Amino acid sequence: FIMMTCCFRRFEHASLSRYGVCVGIIALLVLVYWSEDAQVVHTLKDKMVDATVKLQEHHTQHEHQQTGAERSSSRSNNKNTSSSVVAAVDNETDQQVLNEPRTTTGFLAVVAFSSTYHNFDNFHQRIFKALDTWMTEPIYYIVFGEDQKEAYDQFCVTNDNQTILDYCQRLYPLFVDCIDGHGNGATNCKEEKGLTKLRDEVGRFNYVWYADDDIYVRLDYLKEYLKMFPSDDIFTITAGDPIRMGFGNKSNCTTDNVDFWYPMGSPVCYSQGAMDVALESFQYDSLSTIGRVFGTMHDVGNAILHWSLTLPNNHGLEWAQFNIPQTLTGTEMGIHGVERGKATMWEAHTAYGNLVIPEHTEDFPVKWHNVTGIQQTTVYKQYGDPRKWKASEWEKISVDACVKDSVRRLQAAASKFEQQQHRRHLFRRTF
Repeated sequence: FIMMTCCFRRFEHASLSRYGVCVGIIALLVLVYWSEDAQVVHTLKDKMVDATVKLQEHHTQHEHQQTGAERSSSRSNNKNTSSSVVAAVDNETDQQVLNEPRTTTGFLAVVAFSSTYHNFDNFHQRIFKALDTWMTEPIYYIVFGEDQKEAYDQFCVTNDNQTILDYCQRLYPLFVDCIDGHGNGATNCKEEKGLTKLRDEVGRFNYVWYADDDIYVRLDYLKEYLKMFPSDDIFTITAGDPIRMGFGNKSNCTTDNVDFWYPMGSPVCYSQGAMDVALESFQYDSLSTIGRVFGTMHDVGNAILHWSLTLPNNHGLEWAQFNIPQTLTGTEMGIHGVERGKATMWEAHTAYGNLVIPEHTEDFPVKWHNVTGIQQTTVYKQYGDPRKWKASEWEKISVDACVKDSVRRLQAAASKFEQQQHRRHLFRRTF
């Protein structure tokens, strides 16, 4: 066909005899082709099929033998490869080839948000020490702002220090379009986009643990604890009792009604069912909106969000802040604020690392908090269940969204009465 096209294009202005020459040449080539031994073609075809089958068998065998840690190692060993391309892309087929860490961490994904801070002190003091102590899972997922990608590559990809590269082989960076640091909604944005990227890029997990990077966790204890519950159920696990939501911030959530209480949201462990609910709201910037309206970061904002989504909560695990308690009962989950307070990571490991895990499920502490307070509010009556909210509903949330409807009416009546009294006072002063 190609020769015919070229031939006719070559003689498109030629005489009829020239066309005859073209047709003759093409006919001669066809006869030569069909006179060739067809067995040669079949032999080549069979060899290609055999080679393809063997290649597939070798690939399958190699894939089963390769562990999750080895997959992450192959990511970092190539110093000329940017860590931003964590999921390699075949340009010819445009098919994304993932590292598939889900094959080794399908039960639990341990996720933290962090920052390189341009000097990497927190890498050495927090992330690397976590890998040395409590972080026993093969992959540690870390959420960074995209503006930290180049600095991360210099530290974890092109670095000549093999010790650092060995640490970095166990990290899976999740770069998201959020500003770095903690202010201006950065932590809310990182949680929304980081956990969304984890689901989209890596896959589903039975449980997802999300926290700051300055923590020590009894991970073996947590995993045994989680086995008691069906991951398909919708619930969160937090460390610490329910508190007045939005405390210390510009909100009206600080009520004595426990229906309007919820534990802090850092750390938080999502069941797969709860993660589905939270991710649905994340696509409409639910946590970022709450942070902007209530003036909260992810920890306080999570309490309001989880309460709004009516996520049942188990807060049986104890959790320390900054300082290690003098007496440990064995039910402690860990500590937040290592390397920031009086406790270092290794001091926490010495204190918590040898605590005994209960042998019987009844010895694990369980405290359920089922929240329905949102259903008693005006915002619920106006816009319905927040689990079904879109961007337009989340944008309408206000600081009195967590106020009970009857209380809100009383507040409105009191405000109206105060305004009337103020007008009467002005009238008397005038006349």
